Amino acid sequence: MIKRLAIIPARGGSKRIKNKNLKNFFGKPLIYYSILAAKKSKIFSEIHISTDSKKILKYVKTQNISPAFIRPKKLSNDFTGIHEVLKYVVKKYKMLNFCFDEIWLLYPTNPFINSSIIKECKKKFSAINFKPENSLMTVTKYNYPINWAQKINDRNMLLPLNRDSLTKRSQKIGNSFCDAGMINVYSQKIFEKNLKRKYFAFPVPIYSSVDIDNLSDFELAKRLFKNK
Repeated sequence: MIKRLAIIPARGGSKRIKNKNLKNFFGKPLIYYSILAAKKSKIFSEIHISTDSKKILKYVKTQNISPAFIRPKKLSNDFTGIHEVLKYVVKKYKMLNFCFDEIWLLYPTNPFINSSIIKECKKKFSAINFKPENSLMTVTKYNYPINWAQKINDRNMLLPLNRDSLTKRSQKIGNSFCDAGMINVYSQKIFEKNLKRKYFAFPVPIYSSVDIDNLSDFELAKRLFKNK
C-alpha cells in the first residue's frame, strides 16, 4: 500500500495579508479548504501542517489534526524556500520512524483545491512515477502570451521585455504556463537522495485557481469562488 504524506505549509508571519492562512473566506479560515480537500480525498496516511504559529496550531487542532512537531523559526522567514521546508518535514518524520512513498505539497492559500483534483493528480502521478525524479505540478495557462509582457518605467511608459515578440501572432507563440500554487507531488526519494526534480504538468483552468498572495488576489478569489 502506498503511503502518502500531505504537507500544508502555513507559517504565521505573512506580510502582505496579516494572518493570511486564517483569514476569513466565506465563513472559514483560508487554510480550511486545503485541510478539507486532503481529508475528503482519503488517500493520505498523514496530514501535516507545517507551522510556527500558535494560532494556526490551535485552529488545526479543532480540525482533528495535531502536528507531530512545529516548524523552527529559522525556516519561518521570508527567505526560506518551500523545498527546504518539505525536506525538513520529511527528515523529521524519518527520525520518528515514519517513512512515506509520496510527498504531497498542498498550498493553504488556494481555496479552489478539492478532493477531486487531488484524486486526479494521484492518477497522473502514478502514470509518470517510473523515475524517482519525476514530479507533478498543477499549472494554469497565462491569459496572454508571456512574450507580449511589458514593464512600466519611472515615467509611466510601457517598455516591452521582448520587442521582437510583440509583433508575433499568439497562434505562433503558443501557450505559456505557470505554477498554480495548488498541488505538487514528489517521490520520497527526491528528498532522500537530493535528486533534481523533473516536473510534469497537471493543468487546471485559469478561472478555478487563485494562489492568494495579496489583497487583489483575495478579492479575485472571492468573486470567482462565489460564481463557482
